Amino acid sequence: SIGLNILNSTWVGNDNEELVSVQGDPILLDQTVPKHNETAVKVATWRRAFDGIGNEIIGQATSPFGFDCKGTNVCPLAELITDAMLEAHKALGADLAMTNSGGIRAGFPSGNLTYQDAATILPFGDALVRRLETTLAQS
Repeated sequence: SIGLNILNSTWVGNDNEELVSVQGDPILLDQTVPKHNETAVKVATWRRAFDGIGNEIIGQATSPFGFDCKGTNVCPLAELITDAMLEAHKALGADLAMTNSGGIRAGFPSGNLTYQDAATILPFGDALVRRLETTLAQS
């Protein structure tokens, strides 16, 4: 499980809108914090709207794709991701796609691949950052 700290803080200002004091304590949110039932109901309601989309099948894999790509020059999942990025941007004139293997957060088993799987594999909403026009002679 992943823990998350939030800060419960009180900021006090004076009549001149100057900060006078700040007090606060971090609150660890992890699995030991009991669920707030009212919030859990709201989240479940919001989640239903996304589950239909998230469960939509967008592809299939005939074999599993692992994601441990660190320290190697060959990573089939990263190659699949960059091939898909390149194909999606060919209309813009892209000749090359690269990704940071550290941004790949999960693999997937053989079988159907859903939008939710894709969001788990690449959770950061990465996008084409820069289109660089150069020649090999300029490199």
